[in-house]
Amino acid sequence: MRRSLLNGLAVVSLLAVGAGGAGVVLADDACNVPLSDWKPVKDLDAFAKAQGWNVTRIKTHDGCYEVRGTDRQGRRFKAKVNPATLAVVRMKTDGDERSDEGHGEHKGRDAGDASAAKPVAPNSAPGNPASAAAPAEGILTPGTRPRVQIQ
Repeated sequence: MRRSLLNGLAVVSLLAVGAGGAGVVLADDACNVPLSDWKPVKDLDAFAKAQGWNVTRIKTHDGCYEVRGTDRQGRRFKAKVNPATLAVVRMKTDGDERSDEGHGEHKGRDAGDASAAKPVAPNSAPGNPASAAAPAEGILTPGTRPRVQIQ
């Protein structure tokens, strides 16, 4: 009885793992095409020229052709192309919001008000020994070891 219960649990867990793995494969945009069905690079190059792309690099990645270059508008791009059908699987350009994240000026709540920002020296509290000006010869000089004094 106990052995059949353990065997049943093992089968159920294997099925669950297999089903979860199938979902991962479906979510991936890898091109699962046999190498015998791949179209040659010269066909891909002709396809790229028909799209108006100026290609700078072609390589293979995740079973797909990966094409880098510039499009008709002069924007840099990276495209994943199915090697059997030459259909574009995914394409990113410089103008995509995803590739621009983290770049540009900060647009916080006080960005437009120049009078709101007042520079403050670090540790500038009265009576704080760390608020003294830095020594004229510098804090560290080449060839010396840093000294630390903890109070």
